[in-house]
Amino acid sequence: MQEKESKVGKTAVFGTSIVFILALAAALIGYIVRMYLSRNLSIEHFGLFYAAFSFVGLFAIFKDLGMNQGLVKFIAEYKLKKRMDIVKGFILSVFGFQILLSCIVAVLLFLLAPWLSRVYFHEPLAIPVLRILAIMFFLVPLENIFKFSFQGFKKNTLYGITDLFKISIILTITYILMVRGFEIFAPALAYALVFLVLAMIYLPIFTLHVFPTFFRIKAHFTKKLCKDLWKTSLPMILAASAIAAMMQTDTVILTYFRSLKEVAIYQVVFPTARLLFYFSRSLSAVILPVSSELWINKSKTQLQNLVQFIYKYAIIIAIPLSLIMFSFPIFIINLLFGADYISGSLTLQILSLGALLFTIVFVNQSLLLATDKAKINGTAMLWGAAANIIINIILIPIFGIIGAAIATVTAYALIMTITLKEIKKSITFITPWKEWCIALLSGAVFYLITTAIKSIQINAFIQFFSGIILGGIAYLAILLLTKVIKKEELIQIRNMLPFLNKHNR
Repeated sequence: MQEKESKVGKTAVFGTSIVFILALAAALIGYIVRMYLSRNLSIEHFGLFYAAFSFVGLFAIFKDLGMNQGLVKFIAEYKLKKRMDIVKGFILSVFGFQILLSCIVAVLLFLLAPWLSRVYFHEPLAIPVLRILAIMFFLVPLENIFKFSFQGFKKNTLYGITDLFKISIILTITYILMVRGFEIFAPALAYALVFLVLAMIYLPIFTLHVFPTFFRIKAHFTKKLCKDLWKTSLPMILAASAIAAMMQTDTVILTYFRSLKEVAIYQVVFPTARLLFYFSRSLSAVILPVSSELWINKSKTQLQNLVQFIYKYAIIIAIPLSLIMFSFPIFIINLLFGADYISGSLTLQILSLGALLFTIVFVNQSLLLATDKAKINGTAMLWGAAANIIINIILIPIFGIIGAAIATVTAYALIMTITLKEIKKSITFITPWKEWCIALLSGAVFYLITTAIKSIQINAFIQFFSGIILGGIAYLAILLLTKVIKKEELIQIRNMLPFLNKHNR
C-alpha cells in the first residue's frame, strides 16, 4: 500500500514539476511578446489589440462547450479500462462539436466587426483586427484537441510543452511581420497562423507516439457515451463561461468605460499577476487525471493523503511567489514594460495577493471534476463570474483598473469558499489552517525584510535580488523551526522528483 501511495505521489509531484517548468518557460516567452509589443506599438494600439483580443476571448465558451476537461476525464477513464475504441470516439466527437461551433461564432464576429468597431471600440482600425481574430477563433480547436488529449493520456511533458510551442511560434511570426511593417496586424496574424502550424506538428506526434493505434481501430461512440459527455461537459460550460468572464470581462468593461491607454496598462498588470497562476494551473492539470483514477479505483485513503499534502504545500509555495510581486511592483513593471505603465503598480499588488486564492481555486476545480461534481464546480464559477461582473460595473467607472483588480480577487474568494466546502463532503481531510496561518506570518516577515532593504539607497537590481534571497531564507527558516515543513516531507518530495533523487539515476 505504501509503495502504491508513493507511486501516486511521485506521479503527481513529478508531473506538476514538469508542467510547471514548461508553463513558466511559456509565460516567460509570452512576456517577451508583450514587452516587444509594448515597446514597438503605441500605447493606444497596444490597448486596442488586447481590447479586441479580450472581446473575442469572451466567446471562448462557444468553442469548447466545457468539453476539454470532460475529454481529459474520459480518456483517463476508458484508457484504464483498455477501451481505446471509445477513447477515439470521444476525441473525434469532441473535435467535431468544437470545430462546428467555432465556425459559427467566427462567421458572426467577422460580419459584425464594422458595427462593433463603431459602437463599442470607437476605432475604425478595430475592423481588420477583429476579422483576423475571428479566423483565429475558428482555428483554435486544431490545437485544443491535441493538447487535452495529451493531458488525458497523462503525457505531462507533451501537455506542458504545448503552450511553450505556441507562444514561441507567435513570437517568431510577430517579429517577422513587425519588421515588415505590419504593426498592429502582426500579433493578430501571428495568433491566427499559429494554430495551423501546431496542428501540423502535433498530428504525427499524437498518432505515432501517444495513440499509435488511432488509425487502425474503429471509433466507438454511442448515445449513452454522448450523454455521459454532455452530462460532464454541460456543468463545465458554466465553469468555462465563468472563467471566460473572469479573465476577459475586466478588459471588456474597461474598454467601454475607460480609455484604451488604461486598457493597455491593465493588459500589462493582469498578465503579470497571472504569472502566479502557472504554478497552480500546472498543479491542477496533473491532479485531475491522478485524482480521477484514484476516485474510480475507490482508493480513498490515497486520495485523502494526496489532497492533504497538496493543499498544505500549494500555499506554502504560493506565498513567497506572490510576495515577490507585492514587494517590487514598480521595479517589475518598469523592467518589463517601461515607465509608461508603472501607474498600474497598486493594481499588481492587489492581484498578487489574490493569487493565493487562485491557487486553491485551481486545485478545487480539478478535485470536483475528478469526484464527479462538475456541476457544483460550474455553479461555483458562475456565482464568482456574476459577482465579478457586478463589482466591475460598479467599481470600474469610478476606480478604473484598481476596481477591476478588487472585483477579480473578491470573485475568487467567493469561488474558493464554495468549492472548498463541497470538496470536504466527498473527501475527508483536515484543512491545514494552522500551517497556512504560520506560512502567512512567515510571509509578513518576508515582506518586512524586503521593505527594509528597499529603504536602503542601493541599485534597484541589488535591492530586488537581496530582498528575495534574505526574505526567502527567513521565510523558510521560520517554517522549518515551527515544523510546518518537516524534514521527512522534504525527503519525500525529493524522492518524488527523479531528477533530484540520486538513487534513481
